[in-house]
Amino acid sequence: MESPITFDNMQYFAYTNAHRLERGGIRGIALCFSGFNCTPYYVGQPEPDDMPFYNEHGILFVMPYYNPWSWMTEGTVYYIEEIVSVLRRALDLPASRVPLISTGGSMGGYSAIMFSYFARLERPVAVVANCPVCDLVAVRHELPETERAFYTTYGSIPGREDDILASRSPVNLVPRMPRVPYYIYHCSADPTVHKATHSDRFVPLMLEHGFELTYHEVPDRGHCDLTPEMWDSFRGDIAACVDRFAGK
Repeated sequence: MESPITFDNMQYFAYTNAHRLERGGIRGIALCFSGFNCTPYYVGQPEPDDMPFYNEHGILFVMPYYNPWSWMTEGTVYYIEEIVSVLRRALDLPASRVPLISTGGSMGGYSAIMFSYFARLERPVAVVANCPVCDLVAVRHELPETERAFYTTYGSIPGREDDILASRSPVNLVPRMPRVPYYIYHCSADPTVHKATHSDRFVPLMLEHGFELTYHEVPDRGHCDLTPEMWDSFRGDIAACVDRFAGK
């Protein structure tokens, strides 16, 4: 199927702050992936609260409107890459000058990691993830509501469900992960994506394999509920990666 996505109709496929940025002043692109069961921004909603930060730093914020249970399938990867390609062409943002950062929380944190893993056309230069799902088999048993989502997402793939989910879990893919900087945040009191089951397993494996990774453990906070200081740090990591890789 021919892609229907153009810059002029981008508002139906992704939220961006392109209208807030000066042409020629965009220094980086931050992909923001939404979580499981989250309703992404859509036409007519107020802008996300942190848009002033991205506007001030010349960062093009892009929240793709993918299906709410995507779990970064191949089709989702293609869709996101088409959005990025359209924006790069329309705004004259070559990858050599304007780096791409992969970000998100919960399923979106998983997606930030796995988009970097599955990307075909352009690999993000860094990953910044908040309370990411790192083991799909574990989350299947932790959250019964994911059963339907995993079946509708992967049900057509032959094999045992746990084997399929294990093959797409970051904890099992560490040796093949892209060699880019990772910034992982996880709240200690997360009742949904348990820190001990996910980031506390993924992070040591990444460090053992020599990855550049910074782990922010946030005490006494719930799922994706960073403190104001940690939100500043989260956004600061994105801006620092833009500074580090812009023009490289």
